[in-house]
Amino acid sequence: QTTDGKTPFNISGAAYYAYYPWQSDTDMANKVTASADNAATFFADVISGWTPSPDQGTYAAYTSFDLMIAKGTTSGKTLSFPMQHQMALVVIDLPRTKYTLTDAGGNSLSDYILDAPDTRFNGFAPCRMGDGTYRYLIKPAVTGSQSTTLSGSYTTNATSATAEWELTANVPASQYKKYVVDNAPVITKSHQLKVGDFFMKDGTLLSKTEALSDEEKAACIGIVYWVGNPTKITPANDVASIGNKDQLQGDQTLANDHKDCTHGLVVSLGEESCSWQASQTSVQDWLNSNHLGKFLSVQSGTGASDPSNNIQGYNNTKAIVEFNKSSDNSGNQVYVVQKVVEYRTTVPAPAASSDWYVPSEKELTLLCGKDVDNIYTNTSGGTDNRDLINSKLRLISSTTTTLLSSSDYWSSTENSHANAFRVYFGGGDVDYCSKFNPSFRVRFSFAF
Repeated sequence: QTTDGKTPFNISGAAYYAYYPWQSDTDMANKVTASADNAATFFADVISGWTPSPDQGTYAAYTSFDLMIAKGTTSGKTLSFPMQHQMALVVIDLPRTKYTLTDAGGNSLSDYILDAPDTRFNGFAPCRMGDGTYRYLIKPAVTGSQSTTLSGSYTTNATSATAEWELTANVPASQYKKYVVDNAPVITKSHQLKVGDFFMKDGTLLSKTEALSDEEKAACIGIVYWVGNPTKITPANDVASIGNKDQLQGDQTLANDHKDCTHGLVVSLGEESCSWQASQTSVQDWLNSNHLGKFLSVQSGTGASDPSNNIQGYNNTKAIVEFNKSSDNSGNQVYVVQKVVEYRTTVPAPAASSDWYVPSEKELTLLCGKDVDNIYTNTSGGTDNRDLINSKLRLISSTTTTLLSSSDYWSSTENSHANAFRVYFGGGDVDYCSKFNPSFRVRFSFAF
């Protein structure tokens, strides 16, 4: 482009090529054929060496293997690239349940699609889409005889028996094929989603007013504590009065990884107690040096437009998992995230969820009180929601169920190298304190 950074060069005889997704660790100049006159030849070595990972279990992972190429065309000041897919796409259609949801006011919510019980994939992880189908990128069948075998299983709703399936995918480049497993029956249910509803380990929902059987109590893994879309801007009132409303956002990392988790938030039945971190070390400083721009900020001030007012516990937890994994931080581990990683293995979350994470302080205020703007100044409006959730927890009454206390709960948000945010569940106020404080509790959440 020209020095003004806007107008593409239009050089006589020049050719323009583009590919996606960008590879930061690849010397692309050594992998292209500069003498080529078309995109397929120019990128031939890139295409032949491109191998989609078996792990495409999130939308971000799935799209990161969707190789596209193009030869550009110029017209005046416009440079266009008609991108073409180079891999082959398998769409797997499985039996499932579709919940038609409304909120407490009777307003329609997006459908909640639930897999058949015990849906499993053998040796690969496809990307689950909002309609309940799964997508998986494979190397294309170049000769027409090249194929990929995929298999899995699920438990039938009718007989509770394990049904195994296998398919042989033979898909040319730039095309897709849908494979329907056992006619892919869909069970449809209507449900009014409310705070206090019971969330089962298989992802099913039971009304807050329902009397649970012993089997249902044993299958319950959480309580719905907020109904809404955690990937969208969610201040309670007029965002225009808060300041820079562009800084107030939903969890965009959650949207990238689990774009269909748009219905609400669930709180765990159990909790842990620990200090926030092993040392007073800034997580955000390390992220700035190692993953700049990859995550929303896990560090916040106390202003009305600071991240402390965002629903972004999934983002914070995922970022801190990266921090904890690095050998740079072997002595600086964030304990609250260690606890939730352990909880994931003890109480698995369903595939239709984000998996368990440590809530942000905004999410903790929703769990304790009600949705308010500027949570540091306005607190969370008391403990009404805490009391409602506790009334449902008492109905489960298992050895792993712990009532929400009137104590302090850690959030997943740090304030500085020395302090992290907490919410006091005795009244709902938000503050920060030393990461070394060992007496605070940590509760877990997921979006669905």
